[in-house]
Amino acid sequence: MALRLLWERRVPDNCGVEAVSRRSEWLVLRLYCREDMRELKIDSGSGRTSVRILGEPELRGWVEWRREFHTLRCVRGYGVQAWNKLVRALSVRMVCRKDICVAAYMKPHNNVEIDILGRNGAALETVNLGNILDYQLQATDNLIVFTALGVDESFTTTMLIDASTASIIDDIPGFGGLVVTSPELAFVAGEHEGRIYTRGFSNDGEEILVDEGLPILVPTNPYPHMVPGGEFRSPEQLVIMDRHSLKVYNIYDYTMEYTVMRPPRTRGVFDISPDAGSVTTLSIHGDSPVIANYGFQGEVRWMSHIVRGVTRVLHGASLVAVYDGAWRRETRIYRIRPPGLGLETVLSPRVEPLLIRGNTVIVFDGYTVAAYELAEE
Repeated sequence: MALRLLWERRVPDNCGVEAVSRRSEWLVLRLYCREDMRELKIDSGSGRTSVRILGEPELRGWVEWRREFHTLRCVRGYGVQAWNKLVRALSVRMVCRKDICVAAYMKPHNNVEIDILGRNGAALETVNLGNILDYQLQATDNLIVFTALGVDESFTTTMLIDASTASIIDDIPGFGGLVVTSPELAFVAGEHEGRIYTRGFSNDGEEILVDEGLPILVPTNPYPHMVPGGEFRSPEQLVIMDRHSLKVYNIYDYTMEYTVMRPPRTRGVFDISPDAGSVTTLSIHGDSPVIANYGFQGEVRWMSHIVRGVTRVLHGASLVAVYDGAWRRETRIYRIRPPGLGLETVLSPRVEPLLIRGNTVIVFDGYTVAAYELAEE
């Protein structure tokens, strides 16, 4: 089915989108530009925009692999190189916030080195850890979280680093292994006395919750691990998933709002709607992954065909947008036809959904935000 373009807004030249959130009917894009950082607000109904300058650009960085070496690249401003660094290690991870970068290197014999790097690439502080099996490094806008799984609990650890002061503000021995973040929040999961627990932290490192289960940020990080681009998307719901239930927390004051039964063989959560009384999950049926919508009483309302590589699902009363962010990098639009879904159209590669409003789908391709309408049946 053909789509009708309602409006489109292009990101300014020399800018990239690094964070997306929703405030009521507004989409808010944080732009990382050559000379500043900006906030671009777009009215989801009319496409009306407003721009606000946030300040000078912070450091941003990434890691490139070159045979036996890794290259750490850091910029200050879109396309403005700050420094490069060549490292020899088994694996390297790095995140940059404010005026620092934190890089972690896996060395031989299960040793990990963590460097806090300044704006010129020089090491401000170095920490060495031994007997590490795996590690993760993620960040909010201000809090950088390093967590490592050791050969036993005594070597497992989590480290919180305040990017604004370039200092280690907390060290949690014996806990960690998995971290999920958004621009505002960080959640670390680990094992304690045979059970999996989650500890949540605000942007300044304050602990906000402790609960049994795994963290899920809906709909931007629907699985209890980081998905590509999830760290730059603000969630609309916080869910802690334990063996039997889905506990939904208020995303603003971190109080538990309600608990629903965990549908059978659930692997991820795409949506929980108290108004519709439904839960949308990635579930395993017949040993195959499907998107399933359940009522709060456990009845199946609709179910997709077999899906793979899905990292985001948005849906309203009649439309479902499925984004394959792992393999094909494309968005598929379906119409809900209980007990299944009917495919309406497939959007161009690298197009991801941002919002569904009735029969309108708002998408983003890295350069342009556009709203399309599907005709009523």
